[in-house]
Amino acid sequence: MTLLLPIKLYDRDWDHDVPHYYEGVIDQEECNSICTWSDVEYCLNNPQFFDIDVVSRHRIEKINPPKYARSWSKYDFEEKEELFHALRDGHTIIINNYSFRDRRRSEMVGEWESIFPGDSQFQIYCGLGKSNSFYIHEDLPSNFIVQLKGTTHWRVYNERRATFVIQADPGDPTVNYDSFTPAIDVILKPGDALYIPPRCYHCASPSEERISLSIPVHHYHLYHAKSFTRPVDRKWYSIR
Repeated sequence: MTLLLPIKLYDRDWDHDVPHYYEGVIDQEECNSICTWSDVEYCLNNPQFFDIDVVSRHRIEKINPPKYARSWSKYDFEEKEELFHALRDGHTIIINNYSFRDRRRSEMVGEWESIFPGDSQFQIYCGLGKSNSFYIHEDLPSNFIVQLKGTTHWRVYNERRATFVIQADPGDPTVNYDSFTPAIDVILKPGDALYIPPRCYHCASPSEERISLSIPVHHYHLYHAKSFTRPVDRKWYSIR
């Protein structure tokens, strides 16, 4: 099955790097092929394989459960029961490296990178009801948001932080957020998507059960001219 998402998102005028809203870019079948609650369940049951964050429903801050040393593992990881409690209690769960879910998801990112050159990742943001995301903020990479389940209110602003200025912490009191004007103010439905340019301020306000996909795109020639990291090899190798 060819992933239609990057093909459809690429079909626009890229001479003007401005925020963009795509309505109904993929159908529910393709949304489900990317991530469902069964996939989230798998990830939370295997925290040893995934980089997972938790955002509090009470205040906008991370409340990551502690990680513990384990027998037969080089890495510490969370108690999966605590991750499930966090989700059921209404907190937001973020799976930062979801592309490692399985071969198919890794191949999806490979298909994505063949159209949007750069080092990308599939990140899942999900919650079972009204929950928090982050304060108005900006990111270094370009970012695509795709709604897979439920709805989410999004604002993407006209204002962008200069490329030569260090990133501001979300909620930085030196930034005059009240003066910002929205370029996009929309409720994303399943199959809808957003493009957010680098350093462009934005925020999400989840109000119901949802699964959202975030796809950051790092361009090494722009931000990592002498990067110490290497792109992920998306090829699937066989023993024979």
